[in-house]
Amino acid sequence: MSLSDTSSHVPPMTGTYHYNNFQPGAGGHPSVGQAYLDPIFGEHIRRLTAVTGVASEEQYYGIRGYLNADATKCFSWTNADGLRILDAQSGAVLYTSQPRGDEASGVMFSPTNPDVYYFVGNGANATKLMQRTVSTQTTSTLRDFTTESSGAALQNYGGSQDFCDATGRYFLVRWGDATRVWDRVADVVYTNSCSDFATSGGWVGITPRGDYVVSAAGATAYPNKEHHSWAITHATRTVASSPVQWCGLGGDHSSLISCSNGNSYAVKFNSDDSPPGLYLWNLATDMTGLTGAQQVAAATKLVETSTYYDPDGHLCAVGKGRHQNWVYWACEYTPGDEFDSDPALDWAPYRQEIIAVNCVTLEVRRLAHHRSRDPSNYYSSPRIACSWGGEAVIWPSNFNDNGTANYADLYTIRGALPITNGPPPGRIQSHVRRVPQDGRN
Repeated sequence: MSLSDTSSHVPPMTGTYHYNNFQPGAGGHPSVGQAYLDPIFGEHIRRLTAVTGVASEEQYYGIRGYLNADATKCFSWTNADGLRILDAQSGAVLYTSQPRGDEASGVMFSPTNPDVYYFVGNGANATKLMQRTVSTQTTSTLRDFTTESSGAALQNYGGSQDFCDATGRYFLVRWGDATRVWDRVADVVYTNSCSDFATSGGWVGITPRGDYVVSAAGATAYPNKEHHSWAITHATRTVASSPVQWCGLGGDHSSLISCSNGNSYAVKFNSDDSPPGLYLWNLATDMTGLTGAQQVAAATKLVETSTYYDPDGHLCAVGKGRHQNWVYWACEYTPGDEFDSDPALDWAPYRQEIIAVNCVTLEVRRLAHHRSRDPSNYYSSPRIACSWGGEAVIWPSNFNDNGTANYADLYTIRGALPITNGPPPGRIQSHVRRVPQDGRN
């Protein structure tokens, strides 16, 4: 079940699911592998970890590759066991102390082989992309880039996006503060590199269709923040020599999606211009030189949020298959989501919710309240990740448990999306791409 309206749904302040009291250890709260039924939205929410009383180390942050290709396994991070692999349906710990590179979040499962994950090597393997076979617990070299990089160590990607496309053929590799595309099948590093994001923070990723390298940083001022895309041409094995500024507004919380209409987009918030909300930004549309209002007019509004709060949260779009048009959103409002807060005060639609949005039909499915508080704290923030095919979505939540600093456990919903990508019965919406006033496209 789910809801698709635009009403404000306040969580209960009485009974088993009391907004401030329903937390680990309370009556009715699930143990690992158990689920409860969200009292407002009707989805089953299953608990995957139990680290109560310990600071969380979960690195969840919008990467599809945190779940494996068939959504049966997922990553989890703890101080005691390092990088773990869990059964993504029961939470059972399958493997502990798995290898990774220097960046904790710099790992991703293959989008096609459920038994394999990748990471950037370190130490003696610093010039290599590495491959881990889970069932045999063996690690091998996927590709050594010593020749191309002149011995320079490979670098990570910012920990926010996947570094290969949905086919597992096209990978991003970084060295010398620049990003390249590597075709795994042809074993070719494409001509031209992409300017780096690292000097101003942010991330770099590749679209699920493998048609764009995309970065988001933001050191420059509104309305020209550094959100760039470089078109990839596989026929000539080249990357565009100069980027398109696909958006100059807001921060870098985004997710890349390749829809069934043939276009690739970034899903991102507009917190700089009215109306606030979640928007779809075409990666081929150059916003350079446009005002904030012109940029908003050129994007597609997915969900409009309350003007009382700035919209925020984390996003993860489905990468392939029948659900490829959908994106998941964990909505956060600051201020308002502090520990022991009163939901009766200025509660707004979508607040504290796990939501799925279809980027073509514009259907919205409101799935659950995530109930995590203190979202300005990284480890309290419900940083969402979904599987490559959208079968499952996972996020951390502290459920208002303030007993241990930085505490959060993992929770999941499975099977929340419809059977097809089509519009829901009785609701057909056109996907209109608005054009800026100066006629850019």
